[in-house]
Amino acid sequence: MNDVQGSSGEATRRRDKQRDALVTCAEQAVADGGLAALKARDLAACVGCSLGAVYNLVRDMDELTLRVGQRTMAALDAHLAAAEEAQGTMGENGEAQLVAFARAYRGFAAANTQRWRALFEHRIAAGSSLPPWFVADRARVFARLERCLASVLPEGAPVTAQARTLFSAVHGLVLLGLDDKLADESGEGAEFRDGEAELAAFVRVYLAGLAGHERHERAIRSTANP
Repeated sequence: MNDVQGSSGEATRRRDKQRDALVTCAEQAVADGGLAALKARDLAACVGCSLGAVYNLVRDMDELTLRVGQRTMAALDAHLAAAEEAQGTMGENGEAQLVAFARAYRGFAAANTQRWRALFEHRIAAGSSLPPWFVADRARVFARLERCLASVLPEGAPVTAQARTLFSAVHGLVLLGLDDKLADESGEGAEFRDGEAELAAFVRVYLAGLAGHERHERAIRSTANP
């Protein structure tokens, strides 16, 4: 390696280290105050660089927010992996595993509320698209759900679409429960503040209905094409 290559490699390592520090500062800011707390000047002070240097480390605040989201997804995936491992040692089936995922998801959201909210509240600029590295990490989280869902659905069922539907429904219940939007002044709906029993019941009912629907659709197709 010549001197030019060596100095270039060292500069890249310094830049990567500084960018990691920037993302760490941004991650803490989001954890403390949500997306509104992401301010370039404050982040520059946290890292110890100039304001202009922030935009040498990331293209814009969208990229920085997505890199914080990437870390949040990694933490969520690790949390779900721990739930999967714990449930697996009990010899439970796919349905029980999905119930465990739903409960673990709520636990993660409750313990990391600001970071979790930021993951879904952030909107990229019009005309932009999510970077491949972010899409790939998101796909890994869904892949965990798809593997379990495939074990409880008939062969050939649209697992990818159903996994996203189930995730969306569970996410909505968790969000409304944490926001306390399902309880009224009489106390009706207060059980959703905790929500674990309701999440478990919903997942079981959803899976039972989904399996029944797939069997019904298959019966119709076999009748139409004897």
